[in-house]
Amino acid sequence: MIRHAIAALALLACTPPHAPQPDASDAASLGDVAPNAVCVSACSNLAAIGCIEGADVNCVVACTKNATGAPIAVMPAACWSDAGTKEAARACGGVSCP
Repeated sequence: MIRHAIAALALLACTPPHAPQPDASDAASLGDVAPNAVCVSACSNLAAIGCIEGADVNCVVACTKNATGAPIAVMPAACWSDAGTKEAARACGGVSCP
């Protein structure tokens, strides 16, 4: 019994936490601005290839604000959307994708 409990705890400790996915439907923090479709795609793709930046719930918000206002950072969202690997996303710039 104790061995089973230890094994279960070991498995849980080794399982990465489930990162929240960007929620494109939640535009509350964007005011009356709709989420940018390219940003939604980019953040979803970054999360899918394992980049922590894409798993951040603020990814779509930050990207959309950057796309609709004065750019505050390099956010090559179209490139991120097409990136198939972390290396490709890093080559786009603007993310570290550790």
